[in-house]
Amino acid sequence: MKNFLQDSTQATSIVASSIDPSTTIKNYGVVGTHSSLLTHGRTRIFQAVEESHFVLAHNHASDLFCVVLKGEVYHNVFEEHPQGKPYLICEQTGALGDYQYQGAVAKNFIRNYNAYEAGESYSLEAAEFHTISFAEGTSVLIIEGEPKGLKREVLFPMIDGAGYNPAEGGTFIQKPKRVEILNKNLCPEINLDEPSKFNFNEKLNRMKIIDGCSTEGLKDAYKGLSDQDREKIEAALSKNNHRPELRKLLREDTLEAEQAKNAVGCILEIEEVDLSNEFAVLIREVLNCNGFRFDYFQNAFDKFYKPDQIYIINALQYNSKQRLSFLNNRNDLREQSRSLIIEMRKYLK
Repeated sequence: MKNFLQDSTQATSIVASSIDPSTTIKNYGVVGTHSSLLTHGRTRIFQAVEESHFVLAHNHASDLFCVVLKGEVYHNVFEEHPQGKPYLICEQTGALGDYQYQGAVAKNFIRNYNAYEAGESYSLEAAEFHTISFAEGTSVLIIEGEPKGLKREVLFPMIDGAGYNPAEGGTFIQKPKRVEILNKNLCPEINLDEPSKFNFNEKLNRMKIIDGCSTEGLKDAYKGLSDQDREKIEAALSKNNHRPELRKLLREDTLEAEQAKNAVGCILEIEEVDLSNEFAVLIREVLNCNGFRFDYFQNAFDKFYKPDQIYIINALQYNSKQRLSFLNNRNDLREQSRSLIIEMRKYLK
């Protein structure tokens, strides 16, 4: 069986001859992947005509046994865990292309990642939540077990206490708590036609700072900057998502004084952020590779020791080639982290 499957041309040809063309659904749940039933009943084939990503974690009506006939599959299975990230479990109703969601239970999950190639197989229990990606040209044979009568459910990632749908451009399905808090704190006396003057110290005071770090030296250094540099930094910090704007100042070398560059670098290093999310943003800013390689880097990073994660994130903020090279020479860096850095440097823009 293994030798047969490793001959992807033969395996795919035999399976394709059993397809019932009347059952083919193009762009099944995601653009680029087509689903067809075979003449043998509860067996179907997924064919990815282009790189495809099912990004919304979901369960299934029955257990699945899957065989990769051709190409590559990247698979994340979500496991409930108290130390995991928060997700919102919702029931999915309606038909393909017109789904509705109801009910909401928040639980924590971790992701378990695996990759499969032609000749390999994997299985999935109906109740397990998963996301999956297919490389262009991939074909997967899927054998479905008996229906288990489970509700169709999905996992929405959460930000600020609200679930959002990554399959619809990050659309919130609830109002984020941060928005509710801001609405409660709006004062009727505020004149929205006259925006308040930016205050650097107040901005730092509102930031969540890494334990053990202080902003006092940064505040003092800021006073000595030129008006031009302060204006650029303030413009960046006034944005809702200020971190990409701060990085832009450093990458495009728009600040005049070295002290101003150091101040911006310091802000990026001492502000506490979600390390996994920050890494996901950074690698898409500085690396030139496909979605599968991004998934590979992300899954490796998420398993690293926290100090190594912080080192890598700081190195990716600006001057990434030089800073990653310096980082790779640190004696206290773990070998897994060193290997990832070497691999990432191959894809730097």
